[in-house]
Amino acid sequence: MKHSFFHDKNILITGASRGLGRELALHCASQGARVFAIARDEEKLRLLAATSSHIHPYVADITQEAWSDQLRRILHEYPIDIAILNAGIKERSEHLFSLPSVERTFAVNVFGACRTVEVLLPQMREQQHGHLVFISSMGAHHGMVQASGYNASKAALLNLATSLRMDLVREKIPITVTVVEPGLFRTSMISSKGLMNWLAMDVSAVSKRIIKGIVRGEEKIVCPKWMSFMTQVIAHVPGRWQRMLLTRVKS
Repeated sequence: MKHSFFHDKNILITGASRGLGRELALHCASQGARVFAIARDEEKLRLLAATSSHIHPYVADITQEAWSDQLRRILHEYPIDIAILNAGIKERSEHLFSLPSVERTFAVNVFGACRTVEVLLPQMREQQHGHLVFISSMGAHHGMVQASGYNASKAALLNLATSLRMDLVREKIPITVTVVEPGLFRTSMISSKGLMNWLAMDVSAVSKRIIKGIVRGEEKIVCPKWMSFMTQVIAHVPGRWQRMLLTRVKS
């Protein structure tokens, strides 16, 4: 019997209790991977783990130092082959600008990923293989109404990942780095009504595209391509044109 690419691999997924993380966990588990599902929501993790004996739930807050220790305990038993750094939040504030909201967003979207990578890198380097998958966003390329913290955090994650890849290549360390830039897809982060929801993809379609990219070892995964093209156009037009277009749309 021919095994899938994911068969018997150890895969870590942060933010695995809902949305894209959940879809990725279910797919990898169905292909025979041992999935370490990380999230803060114990009940949702319990329900996820009930779907497959291949899913191992871990309740953890990746913004806390305790997560580093917990991850080291996992690595002591199971070397991780692929880590999907998916955990992310997007907050909307009633205020024009909220420093606490921006700090919370960066704590999860950027520093939570950094904390995870810091622990994983030595193990992956020692075993001479590994794959780090950073879930960024097309929003990393431009601002958006009510999304200053979110888009800024995804831009930081994008540059962090691409810089890390350069360092790994320079040091000849065989660890693959993939950056995922999805467009809109239907989760609790976007409105269930209006233009944004109409443009959004189903999360299952995004998950399948990411899985295909991981198998291929792609450095960059964008989906859908038409939205990536539109994003690049928006990112390079004069600022006043950006504002005319984007201030009419709620994120």
